[in-house]
Amino acid sequence: MARTNKRQEDYAAELQKSFDHWEYLSVHGGSDPFWSDGVNMNLVRNHIFYYKSKIEETMTPEQYPAIYHREPPPEVDRDYMARADEIRANAKISLEAYKSNPD
Repeated sequence: MARTNKRQEDYAAELQKSFDHWEYLSVHGGSDPFWSDGVNMNLVRNHIFYYKSKIEETMTPEQYPAIYHREPPPEVDRDYMARADEIRANAKISLEAYKSNPD
């Protein structure tokens, strides 16, 4: 019985972490050089659905944690990039510094 309760707590904690991670990616972006922020956000969104389904499998509706009732985040365009304007502005500054350097 204790094992089931621990798993239930783990699913609720992982669900909370997934929501927090999605929010972080939406504001700050990620550091994955191979995938856009949008792709990573949609992956985390899938994790949210997974943990919700695990909660449904292991708990009765009366036992669902409060985080379970939170609306899942929307699907994001796969090409979404957080802070895109800031990144472009810094890239322009770097390019000008590079071009103006005689070395």
